[in-house]
Amino acid sequence: MLQISRKYFALPFHHVYFQDKKYDSRFDPKLIRYTHLLKPTRQLQGQKTVHIHLQKEEKILLNSLSTHFRKGIQEIQENSWNVVIVDKVMDQEIHDFIQFYNSNRKRDKRRKLNRFDMQTLKLLREKGGLLISRLMDDRNETICYRAYVINGEMAMSLYDCNIEGRVEDFGNAFLIWENIKYFRRLGYKIYDFGDIKEESQLEHLKENYGGTIETVFSGVISKSFISNMLLQFRWWRGMKGPIYE
Repeated sequence: MLQISRKYFALPFHHVYFQDKKYDSRFDPKLIRYTHLLKPTRQLQGQKTVHIHLQKEEKILLNSLSTHFRKGIQEIQENSWNVVIVDKVMDQEIHDFIQFYNSNRKRDKRRKLNRFDMQTLKLLREKGGLLISRLMDDRNETICYRAYVINGEMAMSLYDCNIEGRVEDFGNAFLIWENIKYFRRLGYKIYDFGDIKEESQLEHLKENYGGTIETVFSGVISKSFISNMLLQFRWWRGMKGPIYE
């Protein structure tokens, strides 16, 4: 489990990732947001995602990729492009990532990352729960970025973005594959593709990366009248979770 805490409109707010057992805290916050709980709960909504089980041999994981993706990844490997993985993230790297994301998000009609999102990344960083990776071509141009929530056992894709006009490359697939290998070497158990909104995207990921379609549980639990009002009047917009499109 990974947890970050902050104030939201003066209300104590916890964000809990990957919880796999009963939540235990001496202080009961008025607002709790859960992301990708592994066990079912009646208070949260189930959703589908794709998990890659990283304890398998690398050869098995590679063979799980579609032939099309393996070929594309091999082509990029031959280009000697550079993968940068940062697990000790500095403020400047967070700012660079957000600037890249917001500059290239329009193609996929994604919302702009705001100050709340930046604070989330920094709080995750303080807990050792943030990793940022990017792919750079032979001209040192950044092709794509990925940001992950990590806890030593699970790595969940939080945000991803490609440079506009370069989606025809297999850059994102190559970066995902290199990240999968990286987490596997560190002893992680699960690579989680994050929030997936469309059934077609689930099938696309499973077909091309292998893995299994799993049900996880996410949502916000409110424990006070004021926090309920905040939710009902849609003052919660800045707290919408990671969007995988």
